[in-house]
Amino acid sequence: MVWAIVSLVALLVIPGAVVVRASGVRTPWALALGPAVTFGIAGTAGWALGAIDVRFTLVSASICWAVTLLLALCWSGGSALIRRRRGGVNRSVSAEAQPLAASRWRELGYGLIAGIGVIIAAAVLTWTAIGRIASMSEGMATIQQGWDTLWHASVLRSITEDGMASATRMGEIQNVETQAVSYYPAAWHAFGALWILIVRLPITEAVNYLGIIIPAVTIPTAAAALTWRIIDRQRLSTAVAAGVAALVSAALPVLMPVGVFVGAWPYQVSIALAITVFAFVTSLPHAPQRILSAALAIIGIGELHPASVPTAVMLGAIWWLCYRLPRPAHPELGAVRARLYDVAVIAAAFVPAVAVLLPQWLTGTSQTEDVRAVSAEVDDLDRFDAWYRGATMLTRHTEEFRPFWPIIILGFIGMAVLVFAGTSRRRVWVVPAWFVSVLMTTHALNHFGGVPGDILALYTDLHYSTPHRLVMVTAYLYSAFAGIAVAWGCAWAARISESKVPSTGRVLGLSLATVSSAVLVVYGVASNASAADFAYKSPREWQIISNADLKAFDWLAEQPEAHKYRTLTNPPEGSSWMYARNDLPVVFPHYDWPVANKWTATSMLYWHADYLGFPDPDRPDGVNDVDRSARKLNVGFIYLSPPGIWDSKEDLEFPGEGLWVAPGVTPVYRDREVTIFAFNDVITPERIDEMRASSPEVIPPSATRGWSDGRVG
Repeated sequence: MVWAIVSLVALLVIPGAVVVRASGVRTPWALALGPAVTFGIAGTAGWALGAIDVRFTLVSASICWAVTLLLALCWSGGSALIRRRRGGVNRSVSAEAQPLAASRWRELGYGLIAGIGVIIAAAVLTWTAIGRIASMSEGMATIQQGWDTLWHASVLRSITEDGMASATRMGEIQNVETQAVSYYPAAWHAFGALWILIVRLPITEAVNYLGIIIPAVTIPTAAAALTWRIIDRQRLSTAVAAGVAALVSAALPVLMPVGVFVGAWPYQVSIALAITVFAFVTSLPHAPQRILSAALAIIGIGELHPASVPTAVMLGAIWWLCYRLPRPAHPELGAVRARLYDVAVIAAAFVPAVAVLLPQWLTGTSQTEDVRAVSAEVDDLDRFDAWYRGATMLTRHTEEFRPFWPIIILGFIGMAVLVFAGTSRRRVWVVPAWFVSVLMTTHALNHFGGVPGDILALYTDLHYSTPHRLVMVTAYLYSAFAGIAVAWGCAWAARISESKVPSTGRVLGLSLATVSSAVLVVYGVASNASAADFAYKSPREWQIISNADLKAFDWLAEQPEAHKYRTLTNPPEGSSWMYARNDLPVVFPHYDWPVANKWTATSMLYWHADYLGFPDPDRPDGVNDVDRSARKLNVGFIYLSPPGIWDSKEDLEFPGEGLWVAPGVTPVYRDREVTIFAFNDVITPERIDEMRASSPEVIPPSATRGWSDGRVG
């Protein structure tokens, strides 16, 4: 377990951080931005290699990383040459320019203080989740039986087996028969596949580590980075605020537990990294040499999920309008040129990034309406309640728990400090940022009508218009505000102590910060206990995939024919976990129905499987269309295991009962709710007898073992 966690964190952070550091960015920011750049390299490599039919492997991905590293080194060298020729340095008072004049050791010290908060928060999040999962019957290999999780596991299996990790070719995995083009952001899966190729863990175990460790690292990092950007001063109090904000983020269930529960793992990570990228990109007017790293990071979040880029843009636009526009980074350039310069520098990072991402996104334009059609609007919720829930983060699943009032109150105190305390007044941009984030969540809870609603939908629809996704930005802002409130309180107490007893202020301030951090950790663990049980244990206790299923998967994996032929499953029953878990080829690798209309072999076989083996008198060979469909799909087995995933709606009505009398199949395995049928066209009578003899339950004699050409065995 320790090796799995350490290797995963190292692979997540180090490749990207090395590239960022090579481009000339200081170590603290290089580490913070490392995951975004790592995902950018993995996702872009998967897409580029897929376009030229080159396998995505450790070797090919490493070559892509080396090329990116070389680009970063060239960029750094060129930037240094330009600075030397200009004969000067940027002496801005910004937090991002101060390292040029201040001690690097002080910079690293502040980064270490903030980093301690991030590390503790990540450790708490990891322990809270893994401690619960590891204690279950299958340990870390226990399957999370959610909708998205099956898809993530299937894609990981496909990439590790077939070496195809392109976001624009995901249809080859989902649409087994038609191979219809489908876009699905695959950077998370490409990265995960590389890690699996290194550690050689089973997919079911690896997917749990990926779903836990990555957000556990990126969520507190995002909170710390956002806090650093809001304060924008390289001070001890800034480092303390960033570290405390990281701890606060670990206490909010809307960030980690709910995101893990619903299986929105790439999205969850992309929003965390979008916050970090926003914090980094907004330093570009003072540090244009960071453009390359910013562009690579933007590519990274876009490769993870398209909605993350608009998130960074939304926050950036509010920051620019309320902060940078009135106060340009270089006023000496003149009123107009200074503002144009700020915009141009930031655009210089976004334009090349979008140029890389846009061809991939355009592949998914046909799926846009499917995304927009999703809605999680709450019935019978009036406008006031929608605003209340949005402001207190009571969205899907968190509404089952109480509001986290201590953090919310600390957040409002921190916001007040930013607006009213001394030189902090120019940071009033945080107020509209908070308001807009709450507004988006409120709209998703109870849609606004008319033109305002249409405008808001342009953004919320990109997030499936689901409140539990949109609320994440609000939670990060609360985390930052709370961290600032605690740091401000500690600094205030330190100043009073220093004025009365010299040389005691810093010690008292750090002591108070340490105690406050400990209290926040205890509060977060205690208050999140129920949410953690719900998020990490309950989806692994469902009986969609039961012990009988796991036993049947293992039995089927022992049959050579099951590796040669595909198994037809009923998609809502989630039985396609046999592909991710046991590497058994299936017709449906996901719960969702593939791109396959009623004329396809997929539809013909699924809806009419009970016709298998019946002769067709209108054909010379007597083989009916259902049998032909089974042959086309190379099906050897049919697997049934009710119930399905949905409790509130009907599952697909697979004609399972009719298979017991269909002459083209023979039941060969029975264990509680699980039944496996062999397709007589491809499984020999001798092997069928052997399979039936090894069934856990005795199978009644079959009335016939029919064949599609009319033979009876």
